[in-house]
Amino acid sequence: MTMSSGAPSPAWATTWMPWAGSTSRRSWLAAFLAATAFSAVHYLGSLGDAFTLTSFVFRLLSGLYLTLVYRTRGFAVAVYTHALYDLGIFFLVS
Repeated sequence: MTMSSGAPSPAWATTWMPWAGSTSRRSWLAAFLAATAFSAVHYLGSLGDAFTLTSFVFRLLSGLYLTLVYRTRGFAVAVYTHALYDLGIFFLVS
């Protein structure tokens, strides 16, 4: 591991995530495809929602935001962000 700003950074990160640290077209395409898959998964299965364009676009934008959170803060923070959103919707809306 290498150290930068006091936080450990695994040396293998660029091998497993070659887009890390890059703003190339491939990284933007990967982010868009991941956000599209994130949105689409919410409509699968017996507990999936009915498809509407509005909810699909909202989830696509949410997926892009979570990709940004993952890219800047890490996987755990992205998961916590999604979980806190789910809890907020659960307690405030239902």
